[in-house]
Amino acid sequence: MNKVIESQILNRTNYRSIDKEPGTKITEINLSEEKRLIVTYCPKRAEKDKYDREKAVAKLKKKLSRSKDPLSLINNYGYKKYLKVEEKKEIRIDKVKLAQSALWDGLHGIITNKKYLSAMQAKEYYHQLWQIEESFRISKHDLRISDNP
Repeated sequence: MNKVIESQILNRTNYRSIDKEPGTKITEINLSEEKRLIVTYCPKRAEKDKYDREKAVAKLKKKLSRSKDPLSLINNYGYKKYLKVEEKKEIRIDKVKLAQSALWDGLHGIITNKKYLSAMQAKEYYHQLWQIEESFRISKHDLRISDNP
């Protein structure tokens, strides 16, 4: 994602409040003539994102302290974004990357090409996808093929 769009996403002054959901805010960013990005900020999601990151960092610290070869942790995608390799092959948690990651807490984006949908409508349609996914899970679960005709 380019820096201009990234700065628009992180600039919370462009967000407007959603009446139905206290604390939740929404903004819309045009990506091109055909596509737009709808971003919501939710304080509950921000708390969960923060908790998940702190849990991952605690787990990472524990693994770093016990690991005979901390370099092996660099290949783990979940951890490597928070690691920094210093001189003498010493590995530390990168506090700058942690702070940058925290800026994204609570944000959720949807890209759409539907011009006729309002930002709220697109958000609501996205949240209804669980019904489709559940239907597929049920269908896959109930599908049985017998060897006997």
